[in-house]
Amino acid sequence: MAEGRFFPVLAEKLQDKFGVAKDLIQKRLYEHENNLMRGRETLREFWSKVCAGTEIPYADFEKAFDMKYALNEAVLGLAEGLKKKHRLVMHTDNFAKFSSAIRQDPRLSRLFDDMFFSNEIQMVKDEEAAFRHVLDNIRKEPEECVFIDDKEKNLLAPGRLGIHTVLFRDPAGLKADLAKLGVVT
Repeated sequence: MAEGRFFPVLAEKLQDKFGVAKDLIQKRLYEHENNLMRGRETLREFWSKVCAGTEIPYADFEKAFDMKYALNEAVLGLAEGLKKKHRLVMHTDNFAKFSSAIRQDPRLSRLFDDMFFSNEIQMVKDEEAAFRHVLDNIRKEPEECVFIDDKEKNLLAPGRLGIHTVLFRDPAGLKADLAKLGVVT
C-alpha cells in the first residue's frame, strides 16, 4: 500500500548529507535490518552497525529515519472497496517507529480489522510461523485467506501453508488477480 522503497531513499538522503556512498549504506541497512524488524534491537543499536566507520551522528540518522510513508491512493481505494465485503488484515514487516504511525493512521485503522507487525510478533513475513500466528489470531484456515505482497520472496511462506497469494505489480493487475480467485472488489 505504501509507495517507494524506504532504504534506498534513506541511503540517498544520508549520502547527500554526509557524502557516504549510498550503495554502502543501503547494503548495510539490508544486512542488519533483521533484528530491528523483529523488534529485537533498538534504532540506536541498528545505527551503530549501519553507520560504523562513518561520520553519521545518531541524531542525524534518527532524523533521516523519521521519513513519512506515502500511501498508494489507487490501492487504498481498492482496499476500501474490498472492505465492504471482506475482512482485511495487515501483516507487514516493519519497525517500531512506523508500526505505531501506521496503527494510528485513520486511513488505515478504519480499513483493517487486525494489524500484525513483525517488530511486535518478532517474526518476519518469510517465516511460516509468522503466518501461523496471524491465522491463529484471526481464526481462519489458510485456504480462506489471500496474502498480497509486492515481493515474490514474501509469497513463499504463506503459499507453503496453503494461503492464496498474489504478487502486487499495479492496482489494475491486483484487481484482476483477485477476481481470478473469486474475491469481489
